[in-house]
Amino acid sequence: MAATLWRCAAALALAACAFRAAAAVAAGGYSKGDLLTVECAAWEAPSAGEWVSPECIETGRVLALQYGVDGLTQCSMRGGGAFHALVLEGISAQAPLRCRLARRAGTPTRHVEFAVLVEAVRGRINGNYNAVVHASSGEVVAAAVYPVPGQPLPEAVAGITTMQFRQKWYAGSGLSVLMANRRAEEEFVISPVVAAMFCVLAACAVYVAGRVYVEGSLVPRILAKHGITVDADGVAVPTAALASKKSD
Repeated sequence: MAATLWRCAAALALAACAFRAAAAVAAGGYSKGDLLTVECAAWEAPSAGEWVSPECIETGRVLALQYGVDGLTQCSMRGGGAFHALVLEGISAQAPLRCRLARRAGTPTRHVEFAVLVEAVRGRINGNYNAVVHASSGEVVAAAVYPVPGQPLPEAVAGITTMQFRQKWYAGSGLSVLMANRRAEEEFVISPVVAAMFCVLAACAVYVAGRVYVEGSLVPRILAKHGITVDADGVAVPTAALASKKSD
């Protein structure tokens, strides 16, 4: 029995090590609240140095979306910068911008690209946008950013262009589950490592219980039907011989 328990413990340890290794290989995904930099370029196939992102007055950082967080992101930029010039160029050419997000944290060479239409309303840049992003297991699957037509943001300060992005994040590739609006029971998800450990423990428990039943109950009953009994040393002997030995 002790040997069986040791085998189960060893199997559990090996399973834990294997899943830790798999988790280490899969590491690098986004976590909720991580910042995803938004980069844009002209619609024509851009070169590596042509991707730009506005520096937001509110944060002092470049424009970024928060992974898995629904809500409003605002970015105000001063005129004359590279991104502002890119927006004006897109309006003049009546062409969308080509924008992108890094698909996974730590892999800046893989991106999800999407078109962003830029337009002017009553002589001002329409900075009122909706942003819909689909993600799965820490990876961005798809994204779409589009303007709210006919509702430009008011220009509060001359020479400052403000852009607002109302974010909605969805889990997976469908529209079924909002990442930020899951019910409490949907948040209770057992990780693969824990599930594997439960499976190994359950298998060990079933094996031990089965062996105890077979060796302690089933086998002695079958042997007894055939006139055989297992003595104290674990040796099968005819019942009559064992009874004779005890009487002696």
